[in-house]
Amino acid sequence: MGRLLARLVTLLAALLIVVASGTSAALAGAKPPEPYPPEFAGLDMVGIHKVTGEYCDLGSPDPKIRANCRMPEDCEDYPAGHTVCVGEGSRDDEDAQRFAEGQLKRWREAADKSHDNYPKLNAFVTDCVMKEKKPFEF
Repeated sequence: MGRLLARLVTLLAALLIVVASGTSAALAGAKPPEPYPPEFAGLDMVGIHKVTGEYCDLGSPDPKIRANCRMPEDCEDYPAGHTVCVGEGSRDDEDAQRFAEGQLKRWREAADKSHDNYPKLNAFVTDCVMKEKKPFEF
């Protein structure tokens, strides 16, 4: 019985280590660093590594590097000063609406969904952005 218990504890500890190491890699991919590293200064296509969150070369001849590299999704993926957020302060209503919807999406991802007031607040903010076309800044 003691051997079985020791094996079970060892198995659970190994499982915990595997799960914990996978979690840290997923959290690392959340936001790229600022500014661009010097080795990426002259590149036309700088992407973001899907696992680590570091910048990577989308035009690399190595297929392994390109496979783990994704395009920047929006202006939040670029270092400050490298791009203007399309729609931010725009006079074009469609651009401004796309920007507000992106900010709403980012807010939903970061919001505490277990909070008692979340459903009511989410409905209110969604109504403002989607139906009334009002700006939303996260």
